[in-house]
Amino acid sequence: MQRGDQVGIDIKRSTRGLGAFANRTIAKGDYIGEYIGELYTIDDVPRDDENRHRGLNYTFGIDVENGYFIDGMRVGNETRYLNHPEKEKSANAEAQILLVNGDQRIGIFASHLTREGKELTLDYGEGYWKGHTNGGDEDT
Repeated sequence: MQRGDQVGIDIKRSTRGLGAFANRTIAKGDYIGEYIGELYTIDDVPRDDENRHRGLNYTFGIDVENGYFIDGMRVGNETRYLNHPEKEKSANAEAQILLVNGDQRIGIFASHLTREGKELTLDYGEGYWKGHTNGGDEDT
């Protein structure tokens, strides 16, 4: 993460709106990129009515116990386009909270070999779906 050696991601249409796609074959364990955005406490996360209506949420918990979140909506990069996998499929990427120079940061790593052109997906976890009625079974 400190070296910035991330893989290339192409943003294209997917079955769930826009998605992140591997632009080369990615080996298990490869660093895909850092999830970046604005740092907020739970009380300060912007509640944009238009985005809430459209079901968009780019907020990622980094220190949930103390209420800190990263919101990639306005200041994100390609990693914000990793969708939750479709029903009965497993994610091919995973998030790891890492300590880098004293700061907590979110690194996205390949959890499986992913061929060029395949969509990169990340399991959003149960906490994400508590605020959504579809539980991940329908398009988000």
